[in-house]
Amino acid sequence: MKLQTDIEWPVRYDDMFPYADKKDDYWTGYFTSRALAKRMDRVASSNLLAANQFFALKVLDSSLSDDELTAIMDIEQSMLDMMGVMQHHDAITGTARQKVADNYQQNMSKAYNSTNQLYMQYVNEYA
Repeated sequence: MKLQTDIEWPVRYDDMFPYADKKDDYWTGYFTSRALAKRMDRVASSNLLAANQFFALKVLDSSLSDDELTAIMDIEQSMLDMMGVMQHHDAITGTARQKVADNYQQNMSKAYNSTNQLYMQYVNEYA
């Protein structure tokens, strides 16, 4: 098979948005909607990365009990699950219905607070 080398592909310089998936059904504003949820997602992600460093140090501690290890793994998994939910196309874009968005925020807040509680405990141990 011979490849053609003289193909000229079109380049678009105009805006592709607002996006329409049906006639007269436009998706607009999802980059700016639910700004607080987008901010919470970024803060929670940064927080989880920092917490995981302390969690890793703690897990390497030979005196760690099985209960403490289970608590670390459960809290980390809960936060990872919520980060996954918040990255869902209806959550991060802000297109979810209000009651669903409220549920996302409530569950993220619970996971964030649990992570922070354990994280701060370990920060204080190393301070």
